[in-house]
Parts: sequence; structure tokens; C-alpha cells
Amino acid sequence: MSDTLPQANEAAEGARLIQKATKLPRRNNYFLVDDIVWCKPNKLPFWPAEIIKEEKNGAVFTCRLFYPPEGTQMDIQSTCAKLYYFDKLRSEEEFHDCVEGRLQRDKHKVEAYEAEFVKAVKRANALVRITMDPLKLKPFEVCGVGVVQSLMRTHTSAPRQPSTGRFDAQPAIIMMRPGLENAVRDLKGFDYVWVLFHFSYACLGEDGSPEVTTTESDAAGSSSAAAASKKAPPVPALPQGWKTMVIPPRDTKLRGVFATRSPHRPNSIGMSCVRLVDVQGLEVHIADHDLLHGTPVLDIKPYLPFCEAHPEAKAGWVTELDASGLAGEDHRGSAAGPSVHRNFEADNKTMHE
Repeated sequence: MSDTLPQANEAAEGARLIQKATKLPRRNNYFLVDDIVWCKPNKLPFWPAEIIKEEKNGAVFTCRLFYPPEGTQMDIQSTCAKLYYFDKLRSEEEFHDCVEGRLQRDKHKVEAYEAEFVKAVKRANALVRITMDPLKLKPFEVCGVGVVQSLMRTHTSAPRQPSTGRFDAQPAIIMMRPGLENAVRDLKGFDYVWVLFHFSYACLGEDGSPEVTTTESDAAGSSSAAAASKKAPPVPALPQGWKTMVIPPRDTKLRGVFATRSPHRPNSIGMSCVRLVDVQGLEVHIADHDLLHGTPVLDIKPYLPFCEAHPEAKAGWVTELDASGLAGEDHRGSAAGPSVHRNFEADNKTMHE
């Protein structure tokens, strides 16, 4: 009894904090003192500055300009609507394009303040470390830490979600890279782990590369992006082979891909909560999973019930679909489909050559 009371009190406190959090108002902005921003002085282009004061609950900020031209006030007030984050400029080309784009020489006479402006941009760029504009995000490399050995060789042999009870529970092993022995230490003792993995078999074409499929809205977006690219420098593109809207297996309506568990995603990253059975050296034994044989694993994290279990959470359109009685089966079709680990068509071709 003495053991259960603290747990009950902790759960009640957690529920209270969640309720309190849901009542928090949405902020109009997330600027803070010390942020490096672009602000608009009078009769000058947007200028690099540092926020030194916040007023009126974040509606007005005082910004200190870097190297303001002679005769220009150093500290100016600005509303949040006229502030923009200063993004890290990671190359000389980015720096040059930024300076030229902001100065707009074809519209303004910049000789009087060009030198100070360049110094200000250099100062801001030395201070800032991050990029806040989603269009300026750059691709980065990710390397797998292990590979799944599983009995599931076809897409239809795997459940849509792990631990649903729709399929017989199956074991599997995640074979980790040599050298990661210490990385899996202390993993024993957790009942469940999160496995982040690459949807390596999603949307593969005949040649093994992703198929490119688009909806009408995707095509319109691509046209808009192409038109915009004529006026602005090219930005890194998202991978192809996915759609912004998909029809989930149990549904008949198009849903935004980020509101689904579809494997056809911009970055093809999956996440499954699976049962941890054992850890033996570089072998992480799991069960109640949905991972196909040969799936590259990107990361493993322990499942923590005290901060990750939300049994009363709403599930959006999924809850509505279940309540309507119109939800279909969890798994569509029973055809085995192509095997993920071997190209049997190539076997047939080579046998007849």
C-alpha cells in the first residue's frame, strides 16, 4: 500500500500538470532577449541587431543595431511583425547573396552605409549558430547503427503497427555495429524500447529506386516552387517518392502524411515501440515488432512510461473513424507481394539467359 500511494500521487500530479499545460495560450512569437535578428531602422534596409529588451508581453522589442551608420540611433523599438531571425550564413556565397539581397543596390544608393552594413552582417553571423528558415535547411548524412534480422520477408507479413494483437507476436534481433558494445549497456531492464529506422523498402521501383508519385496539389506546389526558383536562389529539395496526402489502410479519405504512419514520407524515417527481450553483446533481441528483415536501424532509445505514456490522449481522425464504425481492416489484402530481401524476378531472368 505504501508503494502504491506515491505512484498514485505522482500520476495525479502528472495529470494536473498536463491539464495546466493545455491551458497555456499560444504565443505570437518566440523571440527572446539576446536573439540575433533583422530589424528595420528608419530609411535603412533591414539591419542585423541584438534584442536587448522585451516589452508588452513580447509584442514590442528593443533592438541594438550592430555598427549603425553615423547619425542613426543605435537602439530602436520594433514590433514582432517587423523582426526576423538572422540565419547562420555557412559559406562565402551565402554571405555574398545575403548582403546583396538585403542592400538592393538597384533600388537604393548604398554607398553611405554599405561598409557598416557588411561589418554588421559579419558580426551577427559570428554570433549566431542556428538556421531558423525551413527553406535553408541542408541535407545531412545519417548512418545506421544496426540491421534487423526478422522472419518478415514481405510487406504483408508485417503488422501495420507493433503490439496491436492483429498478428502473432514474432521475435527479431537488431545486430549492432561492432564497437557499439558499450552503447547498449544498461539497456537491459527496460520492458520496451523505441526503434528509429529507415523505411528502406518504401516505394521502391523496379530498379530499386524510389518511385515519384504526386497528387494534383503536389504538382501545383512544384509549379509554384519552380516559378519561385526563377526569382530566388535554389533551395535544397526534399527527397522524391512520397505524397503530401495519403489514404491510410483503414480509411477511405486522403489525410496529410504527417497525420499518418505512412512509410512514404519526406525523410523515410520510422519509429516503433517494441518489446525488449534481451541484450547479448551486439545482439538486441526484440519482440512484438513490425520491422522487415534487413531494415536499417538508426537509433534505439528506452521507452519511459512516466513521460511517454498518454493513455487518455486524443487520436484525431483515427478516434473519429473508429467511432463512426466505418474503419476498415488494419491490413489490406493478403497477397504476399514482392520479397524485400531477394529479387526473384532476376533469378527467373538469369535462369533463362
